[in-house]
Amino acid sequence: MPIILTALKNGEFKTENEIADLTDWISKVGSPADLNTIFEYGLAEGTSEASQEIVLQALASAGRLRKLQPAGDINRLSRFLRSENQALFASAAALAGQWKLESARGGLEEAFLAAPANQARAQAALTGLISLGGPKTATLFQNLAKDATAPFLTRSLAVTGRTRMNPAEGAKLAVAVLTEAPGGKDPHGIFDAFLANKQGPGALSAALKNASLPQEIALTGVQKASSAATSPQGLVKALQDAGGLKPMKMALSPEEMEAMMSHVATKGNPHNGETIYRRAALQCVVCHAIGGAGGVIGPDMVSIGASAPVDYLIDSLLQPSVKIKEGYHTTLVTLKNGDSFAGAIAREDDNEIVIRDAVGNENRIAKSEIASNQISPVSLMPPGLTASLREDEFVDLVRFLSELGKDGDFKTPPNRFVRQWQTLMPHERTRDEIGHQGEIIFTEEIDSYIWLPIYSKVNGALPVDETPDVVGRGSNRYAVARTFIEVSEPGEIKLKFTGKLKDLVLFHGDKEIELPEDGEEAEITLKIKEAGRQKFTFAGLKKYGLDEVTLELIDDAGKTQFVPVLEF
Repeated sequence: MPIILTALKNGEFKTENEIADLTDWISKVGSPADLNTIFEYGLAEGTSEASQEIVLQALASAGRLRKLQPAGDINRLSRFLRSENQALFASAAALAGQWKLESARGGLEEAFLAAPANQARAQAALTGLISLGGPKTATLFQNLAKDATAPFLTRSLAVTGRTRMNPAEGAKLAVAVLTEAPGGKDPHGIFDAFLANKQGPGALSAALKNASLPQEIALTGVQKASSAATSPQGLVKALQDAGGLKPMKMALSPEEMEAMMSHVATKGNPHNGETIYRRAALQCVVCHAIGGAGGVIGPDMVSIGASAPVDYLIDSLLQPSVKIKEGYHTTLVTLKNGDSFAGAIAREDDNEIVIRDAVGNENRIAKSEIASNQISPVSLMPPGLTASLREDEFVDLVRFLSELGKDGDFKTPPNRFVRQWQTLMPHERTRDEIGHQGEIIFTEEIDSYIWLPIYSKVNGALPVDETPDVVGRGSNRYAVARTFIEVSEPGEIKLKFTGKLKDLVLFHGDKEIELPEDGEEAEITLKIKEAGRQKFTFAGLKKYGLDEVTLELIDDAGKTQFVPVLEF
């Protein structure tokens, strides 16, 4: 051990993989003194930020699995809370909470209060504050949640924090904040916080007694609660009562099924159905892929129409827990502290289990903290997802699914289209900076930029109207998206880019690719100097008729490969 640690201090471990392997081993077998050695390596001048993050993750693992901290002054961790690197800050915030590092409170609170400017940093700070705990944290969350002048984001995160600490206290705050939810959505996971604790559904149900909620947010809550592995029917009923919702009829009689199948065949519009399928509120693309475009929680639907009868599709939408495909059952893990995690088992070893939830997030859980681990009879797909649809919309959705894989418009073409993208969310700096620097600002690695997954349609095209409006100068609004391609060796690669080229710019890294001034298609040959991951970003003006964009690899698959969006 001493020889290896000396080699680390002397810089003999060169690559991030080598450092990760070593620090992971130390986290599992090392003493507090050994942990201090890797901590000092992380603190040393010249250690890269990537290596520092690796060190902090190893220290967190040692604390989580073995309840060990490094010897020496752990307050040295506060240095990393000043980092502008988002991943490094997040690792430090989590570790500060785990170590109960009171000296870190000021830095964590500052980041949390700046949530509107940098949501990702605030959420990392929230994790640290929850673990830090104590009366000061509870008071902070309580006061912010009650502050009607505070941004909805900040109030939502405060409710989540208080709920994670004490579900009953969080429930007292939640109803007022949920009532103000924009568009009836729960974008920051208030409902999820209650569903993640065994006491949470009961606490929220009690708070909803004799209360009222707008129908849209009540329906959102019903959908989330109905898909929870614990199936909290008391909470579902409380939400239905608070929102004045009538439960949707889930089971059709034979006569009703026959009539519905006839409507699908004669009146269903699959093109409208694809648009409905892609609605954010239905969450279809979050869990299911079509030809690799979409989430990885549920089965790929690329050929579901060619393999499944229409009545099966209808039943699966209305009663998803009745017929769960083999290998897609939900695992429910409950911890000794009452927290629970539901999803699919991503991987497991002797010390921990990793659960991938319904939106693709992976939760690492120490086996020593698990109270129970069981297979749930409830599908991760919520049974109430289609409750917001009119009957004609439901018919169109089923018709779309029934066409997948059949010859025609909804058979995934063999072209190597980019199907997984990230789209840029609106950001305060773009309006002014684009006037000074141009569209190159969209290629910059700005920590406060938020990039969210978005997927191409069955035909390979990315619909521009599904991207957020990124503000430019004057009335200009941009669609901005990026993707990554792995290139196996230096040399030329060939791409095809389609869309209304006059209103589009395309970048390779931070270099703009020259496109024709007009037309709808450009074939591009690029010289790649170094093998590895290549970033491509496009920005398009939205108000002049730009509707869809495609990016296609026209090299053989041995030269270029798509990078999955979860690895961006």
